[in-house]
Amino acid sequence: MIFREDSPENLHKTMDKYSDWTKGFVPETWLQNTKNVALTDGMGNYGLAQYEYDGVYIIHSFLECTGKEAKSLLSEMIDEFFSKYPAKVLVGLTPSYRRHSKIMNRWIGLKSYGLIDTTDGIQELFMLTKEEH
Repeated sequence: MIFREDSPENLHKTMDKYSDWTKGFVPETWLQNTKNVALTDGMGNYGLAQYEYDGVYIIHSFLECTGKEAKSLLSEMIDEFFSKYPAKVLVGLTPSYRRHSKIMNRWIGLKSYGLIDTTDGIQELFMLTKEEH
């Protein structure tokens, strides 16, 4: 079962493990925007949906689990983003060197829209619309 996480302390516990990728992320500030959504299973696995503008959310995942368990959890989180929140489009950027993450994105239904050059290097753009889901 997943639920919405509103505790900055719990997000810090998770994000600290990924400090190389989450520079500048401040859970207290991020959670103050009530349009942002953090989902968790309470076992250290998180799916974040950052409000970009009406209907559009940038998604991030930070998982302890792997494989089929991760696929199942991420699929449940996507279902939740589309059914309980006003998400119409989920957008993700995945570093080009993170092969397993890109495979997982496809496995959970996101579609690739190619590589883009960002300030964080070459990333693959993934999207999923509510209609496609």
